[in-house]
Amino acid sequence: MDGKKGVIWLDRKQKTVEKYGHSSYYIYLENEENGTYQEDEKDESLVICGGGFPLIIRGELRGSILVSGLVHDEDHQVIVDCLRKLKDEGTCK
Repeated sequence: MDGKKGVIWLDRKQKTVEKYGHSSYYIYLENEENGTYQEDEKDESLVICGGGFPLIIRGELRGSILVSGLVHDEDHQVIVDCLRKLKDEGTCK
């Protein structure tokens, strides 16, 4: 996508997930609804859009899944679809 630079964009999604402990799409929706995170739009280390998803194990953020290259809500949906498939196959509990 124009203006989106691979690893840098993924790093920004990861930092957003790490800061808030939610998916970056959740943060985007919260911002759209009530403007809670508008200040972070000025922070160039974060990005308020979909495509970052936390991996929370036993209540602790242990990592994240990151997707970039589609429209941001589609990036998020790719992650959701993959996790749902893993869960349905019984490989992710």
